[in-house]
Amino acid sequence: MSNLVSYLISQAHIVNYAYSFVRSISLKCAIKMQIPDIINCHGAPMLLSKLVDALPINKERFQYIYRLMRILVHAGFFEDPLNITPLFLVALDPIMLDPWQNMSKWLCNENDINLFQTTHGKMAYELETEYPNLYQSINEGMASDRKLVASVILKHCKGIFDGLDPVVDVGGGTGTFAKCTNAPQSSKPAFITTSTRTSSSTSFTFTIASSMTSSSSTTFTILFTIINEFSFLKPQTFKLSFQCCNSSRSYAIYTQVRVTRHLQHHILGYTIFDLPQVVKGLEGSKNLSFVGGDMFETIPNAHAVLFKVIPTKESGGKVIIIEMVLKDEESGNKTLETQLFNDMFELILAKGRQRSEKDWAK
Repeated sequence: MSNLVSYLISQAHIVNYAYSFVRSISLKCAIKMQIPDIINCHGAPMLLSKLVDALPINKERFQYIYRLMRILVHAGFFEDPLNITPLFLVALDPIMLDPWQNMSKWLCNENDINLFQTTHGKMAYELETEYPNLYQSINEGMASDRKLVASVILKHCKGIFDGLDPVVDVGGGTGTFAKCTNAPQSSKPAFITTSTRTSSSTSFTFTIASSMTSSSSTTFTILFTIINEFSFLKPQTFKLSFQCCNSSRSYAIYTQVRVTRHLQHHILGYTIFDLPQVVKGLEGSKNLSFVGGDMFETIPNAHAVLFKVIPTKESGGKVIIIEMVLKDEESGNKTLETQLFNDMFELILAKGRQRSEKDWAK
């Protein structure tokens, strides 16, 4: 009997791995139908019947929404408010999924650099013309990742940027990390809210897309960006209008903020250096500029060079590398498993690998 039980457990383990894609595809379906947005805007626990009413679906199939939500709740997807929607949709795009089918073919191939080239005949950074929507999603995915990393850096390591002018962010994408790290930060608020209307107020209006799951976090990101953009001005009041929309409801937030002082840990010069097609059309500000080029040929001069998810080694200056450290832990650790997934993803987009602490020490 014990052998039979052991066999059944082993079989269940294998079947679980074979069907593990169901979690990802189910979450992709929920995102496409804007379920996280609807639940977030509801602002309280939501009955299944209310959720079904808010969804643009065939109402005769309402029972399938229950089954969809059951597996998503079981997987814990609705416990974390962090918005990683763009990054998630990129990973599950058919163009990104197809290369996984060709891993054995690529391992026997002598010419192609990575799985993406084996499958599509070109490198991922050459996507702009043929797949503009996916290319935009990749940039948005990198931006969402940089927001999280920037918040951690500002909380625990912001001193590393003191006195650096200028800083060049190599592979900085659309400048999300720069705007976060270059914004004033303090344990005390750098701005105050007020309902006073003044004739000198400057108005800004933002429409928050329904794919953004948290209007409050987006609001603060925009506030910090505005404070950064106008950091050279005297304290003044800014009037902002935020609108969060989904398929069934609209929510608006109207507020004013007043920049009261400018704090330390502020970089005077920050250059975003990335491929020409990435920075094309992006406009800088007084202390933020965008430069297109190839990092393998030359990098603009700076007091510090910042690499985020781009391992390299150059001589001279201060190099700040923000990267994953592959943990050497037991196989059951979820963090380690996620790191190993990232390492395998390198086979698709690049020729690199994730490094352990020992590797980084070399």
